[in-house]
Amino acid sequence: MHRFRIAVICFLFLVVTSLAFAGEIDILIQKLVEKGVLTESEAKAVLTDTKASVAKQLAEGKLDTVPAWVQNTKWAGDFRLRWENRDYVQRDEKTNHVNVRLRYGFVAKVNDEINAGARLATGSNTNQGDRTQLLNNAFEKKSVWLDLMYLDYSPRQIKGLKLIGGKFSNPFYQEVPSGLFWGPEINPEGVAGQYKRSIKLAGYPMDLFANVGALPLDEASGGNISQVLYAMQGGGTAKVFDRMLKAAVAYYCAGDLKGATYANVSTAAYLPLGTTNTLTAGTTFTYDYRILALDAEYPIVDIKLNKMTLPLVIYGGLLKNVAQDVEKDEAWLAGFKLGALKDPKSWSFTYDYRRIARDAALDFITGGAFAGSGTNYKGHTFTLTYMPLKNTTLGFNYFKTQRVQGLKALNDYNDIMQLECVVKF
Repeated sequence: MHRFRIAVICFLFLVVTSLAFAGEIDILIQKLVEKGVLTESEAKAVLTDTKASVAKQLAEGKLDTVPAWVQNTKWAGDFRLRWENRDYVQRDEKTNHVNVRLRYGFVAKVNDEINAGARLATGSNTNQGDRTQLLNNAFEKKSVWLDLMYLDYSPRQIKGLKLIGGKFSNPFYQEVPSGLFWGPEINPEGVAGQYKRSIKLAGYPMDLFANVGALPLDEASGGNISQVLYAMQGGGTAKVFDRMLKAAVAYYCAGDLKGATYANVSTAAYLPLGTTNTLTAGTTFTYDYRILALDAEYPIVDIKLNKMTLPLVIYGGLLKNVAQDVEKDEAWLAGFKLGALKDPKSWSFTYDYRRIARDAALDFITGGAFAGSGTNYKGHTFTLTYMPLKNTTLGFNYFKTQRVQGLKALNDYNDIMQLECVVKF
């Protein structure tokens, strides 16, 4: 009888491997238990071993009964539910709303050198920097857009090189996701290249990286691209006083924007006061944007608290628009982060202060939730995030901001408070 059970278990393994679906495996095992072929403990052991074996083969792309393209495709997404309160102090006006963000997509391994990816997301075609969707208008259907669609190529002959084309995740480093130049949800379009290499300098290891990109902003009449954002960045990570310093210098050049019509490049409909860059006659860019950027972060100490190790990281950034005749041309940011989100019951707290002059950055790219996006603001950012469960976080965000330049009657102060839950899957 024991040999018979072993034979049944082996046969079962082959059958469920070909099925490769957890629901069918469970049903088949349950039937064998009901017939008295397997005991409850044996069934549990078989189920555990079978699922582990199938999962391993699937991850390695070696499950013959499942098409290769399925095994080589990875799906991932996230969902965010957020309550937000905005207090326009000078206007004595408050708004409250609930919004959601859903992103879901895949990366498919075409071969050993090429990947293809795409992702859908909620949001609006008038806001390239935000994927949120308001819950309003009497249960109306919500819009979904193509958020990512790209190919990337990593040639075997040149280790560390990756070439990307299409609409892709931001390949450029900055010290925090919501930095000075790039908003946290901006996905550039065009072509880009990344190169990473580890070296030793005077016996000290260093990890170097370089990023470049040609990112179209607007197409002129006749199909000619007239405005392009060219980007170059170089940086690295090196040990300084036994801790890893990461820093990068970048040059972002949109050198043909002067005289271009703003509405052809971005609607800016989502900015609290419309565009915050300087415009001539309210319609065309007054200046070009040739921006030098410096970003850095450094973990200064690990703090022990209730058996937890909390890394304390300081970070900062600088922007300087070196285009001709620009006056409001500088931005800076300085802050710290305590803790890291790794396992359930871990948490992190972040604080920074930033000041972004009117023409230090492109208003339709920068900002994120800070002041509702745009330039010409200064103020504080506080975030507290807690991970109660795996792949689940609860967050509190508070932004206390003030306009750098302009009439106080027009939204001089802007306080934003957010409570959110984010689930990744």
